[in-house]
Amino acid sequence: MRMITMMLCLLFLYSANAENNPNSIHFFDGDFESAKMKAGDEGKLFFVDFYATWCTPCKWMEETTFNDTEVVGLLTENYVSLKIDIDDLDGYSIKERFQVSVLPTILIFNSSGELVARVEETLSSRNMAKLLTFHNKDENKIQVKHSINSSPKTTISDSYKSYTKQKVAKPSVNTTKPANQKFRIQLGVFKEFENTYDMVNALKSKFLEPVIVLNDYADGKVVYKVMMGAFETKEEATGFKNILKEDFSLEGLVK
Repeated sequence: MRMITMMLCLLFLYSANAENNPNSIHFFDGDFESAKMKAGDEGKLFFVDFYATWCTPCKWMEETTFNDTEVVGLLTENYVSLKIDIDDLDGYSIKERFQVSVLPTILIFNSSGELVARVEETLSSRNMAKLLTFHNKDENKIQVKHSINSSPKTTISDSYKSYTKQKVAKPSVNTTKPANQKFRIQLGVFKEFENTYDMVNALKSKFLEPVIVLNDYADGKVVYKVMMGAFETKEEATGFKNILKEDFSLEGLVK
């Protein structure tokens, strides 16, 4: 009996220490929309980690990257973090919504609910800290109070929208992607993480359009694609691409 009591005490102490462990991330206990709204209310970024219990790279990140002191500190102080199990009913719905086909996949939204980064690879603690630090900027953490039954929208800035209408005639057929997909303009492909964000910074200093980085693979190696905009139609994206070329000497591809 005494041995059982001692074992129960040790188990209790272990559980208490695990809950108070400073090297652990507090993931939001709620759904996607509630977490996004909480980020806006608190003026924080919104971090989403898609995973599955059978995903070995996900488990590796759980044991290493998400236990790194710097990563924990960055997420705790500046982000509302949410883990989404793609095998869960609600998780599967969000997976389909954002067309997640690779694990792990990480999405980062600013406090207004705009997607600013999509990463589809296993990240070490060093690269995760770089990613989190890069997006930890004041312009991404503006406090937003969302009213009931409303959600943040990603739209083209009014100035560019009117400019596009002047230069591009309205199409007769509205070519759209499936729901929740957007047309973007690819402006650069890089092999180095640092070079990618040099271009991102340059674009953000000149334009109001959202700029994100997508991961892809070429010859078995990761490459980083810089994408601008979130257009509803291919024609609208093409019009903006032409403006970038004519007025800013920037070559791009509509994706």
